[in-house]
Amino acid sequence: MRKNSEDIKEFLKNIKLEIVIVIVYIVLYIIKNKCHLSELFNLQSYFTQDRLNGVATFFAITIATYIAVVTILATTEIGISKRMLEQRLDKPLINVIMFGVIENFIAVALSIFMPSSEVVYELIALFIILSLCSFVKFIILLITIFKVNMNEMAKSIDDKEKYENDLIGELKKISMYCKKNNENK
Repeated sequence: MRKNSEDIKEFLKNIKLEIVIVIVYIVLYIIKNKCHLSELFNLQSYFTQDRLNGVATFFAITIATYIAVVTILATTEIGISKRMLEQRLDKPLINVIMFGVIENFIAVALSIFMPSSEVVYELIALFIILSLCSFVKFIILLITIFKVNMNEMAKSIDDKEKYENDLIGELKKISMYCKKNNENK
């Protein structure tokens, strides 16, 4: 039971920016309607069919990116895996990918399948913002993972070079010892 509560806390921690964006968006929507600013911010004229197709295409590509990264991380044991677990980057990455894919699916579905209405356009705008936010968080996590991986690779290369140098040093000592033994015979 405690593990589930920790997972929920971790999940909520990872999506707090999205929660704030939804709250701010709702407040701005209410202000827009109360002050009759709908004419100034007419999303129906902004979201033409070409733009909606572009939105759907862009987020379909980001979904493919999420899936590609998940597939790579899930099917390979890379040097970074241990460090990711140590630095607890695995759960934030999983949460960002999961939430990002859901947001992207909703943005694509709204853009393609929902009939045109003011509410649908408002939802499309909201999910575009949320999806872009999640994608930026995803890129930041990938950059962090890349940096950790580069550090691990550099450490591994240094360790290998040290091992090889130590081995060559020991082989030279053995060779010198063998030469001295042969000279003394």
